[in-house]
Amino acid sequence: MPLNNAIYRMPLGYGPFPGPRDGNNTSPASISFTRLENLPWLAGRDYNHCRMYIHNITCHGRDESVREKYLSVLFEDRADPITSGREELGYAKVYISLEEEEEEVGEDYAKNWAVRMSWEGTVFGHMRLDGLMEVESSGEIGSKAAAAAGDEKAFKAQNLLNYKYISRTGSPGV
Repeated sequence: MPLNNAIYRMPLGYGPFPGPRDGNNTSPASISFTRLENLPWLAGRDYNHCRMYIHNITCHGRDESVREKYLSVLFEDRADPITSGREELGYAKVYISLEEEEEEVGEDYAKNWAVRMSWEGTVFGHMRLDGLMEVESSGEIGSKAAAAAGDEKAFKAQNLLNYKYISRTGSPGV
């Protein structure tokens, strides 16, 4: 049954999806990119991840309903965090190459930044941001930045939906 007169479109697994004919001009998705550096649990190595969120998804349980953002997929460029995140957190993690490009522009220390997402040489995504400037963060902004930077405790504290599916060994689909 549609929630709040929401219009459902394919793929249905993403829930209500606004479009040009339903008067809803909000964007249903966002993408975040994080670079993690010098990690002790990876012997000082780095890795990158890119998350795709679908916002305002409602999950109906037996006793309650929750409306939050849904982590559709989490792309990572190192196998170790993919394995641990799938097993321990239940996130839909997939391996891809995440290649960053950064260039300084002008005298005001502004930067342009881009990331290319590919799998075995085939580029399927590209994101570019121009005119970025570094800023200091503290307080609530700092805690949100920690969550964005991969601090798992802060990340878990955000209300987040994900769909965990592990099939029974020897019985696919069960």
